[in-house]
Amino acid sequence: RRYYEHQIPFMGYNTCMDALSKVFVADLELRCHITGNHYLSLIGAACESTDSFIELTKPVYAGGIQYGLKTLLGPVTVNCHYSSLNKFGFYASVGFDF
Repeated sequence: RRYYEHQIPFMGYNTCMDALSKVFVADLELRCHITGNHYLSLIGAACESTDSFIELTKPVYAGGIQYGLKTLLGPVTVNCHYSSLNKFGFYASVGFDF
């Protein structure tokens, strides 16, 4: 992942998405330490992008399962996810987010 000013990571999006002037994001991650350097996470998220606090449209919901491994290069993660916008997807990353 590459992070830029005003960028918000969201489970279910593998690429950047243009948002309207107001964005609401909720994210819940339950992480389990399996053994040694191995982790398993269940992630759920919701996102709403709107121009008005009063006129909310249909939010985007997403969820997924992620496997993580701590290494000398930083965390190695792979996830499989589903979102109400992009349907099923897969994402992998190596190293720390800066």
